[in-house]
Amino acid sequence: MATAISSETSGDDILQPPTLAGGLPFGLILLAHGPLLYVYLLQLWDRPHYQFFPLVLLAFGYFATVRWPQRRMSGSRAVAMSRLLLLTSAVLLSFAIARLSPLAAYLSGMMAVGSCLLRMGVPALGPWALLLLLLRIPYGQDVAAIQMMQRVTTRLSSTALDTIGVEHFPEGNILVFPSRTLFVEEACSGVVSMLAMIACAAMMAVWWRRSLLHGLLLMATGIFWAGAMNVIRVVGIAIALSHYDVDLTEGWRHEAMGLFAFAVSLGALFSTDRLLLFLLGRIGRNPLAGYWAYAEENRLVPLWDLCAGPGEAGAHESYGDHAQDWHSSDHEQGAKRPAAASPSHSQRPRAPRRWEWAFVPVFLLLGAAQAVAGIGPFSAAPAVRQVAIGLTADDLPEDLDGWKQIAFEAKDRDSSSAFGEHSRIWTYQRGSHIALLSLDFVFPEWHALPACYQATGWQVQSWSPVGGGSTRVEARFAKPDGEHAFLSFDLFDSQGQDYVSPGESFLHPQLRRIISGEVNRFTLPSYYQAQLLVGPPGGFLSDDDQQRIRQLFLTFDAKMRLRLAE
Repeated sequence: MATAISSETSGDDILQPPTLAGGLPFGLILLAHGPLLYVYLLQLWDRPHYQFFPLVLLAFGYFATVRWPQRRMSGSRAVAMSRLLLLTSAVLLSFAIARLSPLAAYLSGMMAVGSCLLRMGVPALGPWALLLLLLRIPYGQDVAAIQMMQRVTTRLSSTALDTIGVEHFPEGNILVFPSRTLFVEEACSGVVSMLAMIACAAMMAVWWRRSLLHGLLLMATGIFWAGAMNVIRVVGIAIALSHYDVDLTEGWRHEAMGLFAFAVSLGALFSTDRLLLFLLGRIGRNPLAGYWAYAEENRLVPLWDLCAGPGEAGAHESYGDHAQDWHSSDHEQGAKRPAAASPSHSQRPRAPRRWEWAFVPVFLLLGAAQAVAGIGPFSAAPAVRQVAIGLTADDLPEDLDGWKQIAFEAKDRDSSSAFGEHSRIWTYQRGSHIALLSLDFVFPEWHALPACYQATGWQVQSWSPVGGGSTRVEARFAKPDGEHAFLSFDLFDSQGQDYVSPGESFLHPQLRRIISGEVNRFTLPSYYQAQLLVGPPGGFLSDDDQQRIRQLFLTFDAKMRLRLAE
């Protein structure tokens, strides 16, 4: 054992048992990530399906702290990996600033934390892996996955309601009852979400130190249990509405139902973990191998045990000294090792070079750049334009390009709604055509509006940008009952400028504006959406009809831009 230790820790990069002071440079490096990390965590909190993230951060801190006394001497390979992770972190943070990407900044922070754990010799790979749960799926694919789960939940709930004889009609993510329309998003809101259950399963696996295969299977079953509990909730809410006229979609009843479903889901996860522990347990050494050599001829057993991991109770017995190094403290190991393991004074390595300090000025410079640009807590508050909040029916004329205004509606929703927190809707009519003109706001990024219509039962027949430098998009929809709709929408900022995709150049548009002097502070993107929806009778639009509808939208779009820019 002494030879192995000395060969693994030879050279200038030998690590002595770490101290809290050794973590100071990494603390400064993480501090440099602060502004963009602040923005990233705000973005997570604005999405209800990620609001479990404080629990994951607390779990990481707890597990890492508990395993801190179990640190070991880190070898040259661990030091080399630590350096590589820190270099990768610096590159990612530079990219995050250039692109104003909070997601890249969070990934950079993860690399810095991993570098610290390796440098300090803390056996916390499992807790570090928990941080992967907070990587937000980009390009709106997280919302797409949730909408897919909602569609599956709607279909399964409808099947269950048909079985028990509850009168209803499914339409997209909507269940239509004789006295009420139930949107599945309302019924499934709460603590039992797909991502939250995956996070709970991962924390269970890390807590009990399950194998990688065990943990992945447990997280997969977390998706199943989240879906099952949501189906039960939808069916329960539907029965309460149809049979007892009790509304469980809001108030304390809804919250209590959500907490009960969450508790049942955790119990199901625990039960699944016990089942997996039985099915994936180690086979271990054949007790007859000491008497008959052929008892150890099955070569699949060592392979199975390697995949199964150390197990719950037999880790020390199965893995010997390696398991003791992982699960025991340095003090205990020092007492168990032979005296030869401790080198003499003349053989002791020189104090290691604290190479991580060389990275500190680079990261502090990157942190200062964020502060100067006004990112995160230094940014200007992206207030919603009050002129948009105050829009009324009188802000559009009674006659607009030959269309007559017949109604107006103001809708205010939860800030996390996929349809936007606010909508101002004007209804116009021309002949047999009814047109809905709506200004929806605000959105932090491009809003894929057709996905919202899909959630309400529409099927996309076509979807295409208009082109010619415009950000306008046109789409056509249909329902199984033969109803058709024509949609046109556009996004612009509070100054009436077209939405600019961050992918059009290496530097983010907001950063280009800061460098050019147009603005002096960073603000979170906030976009306004103008849309027009027409349901043509019979599903047919002549060329003249299409031209009149497009002109109506262009007029409406121009008026809204001018109104916001006032």
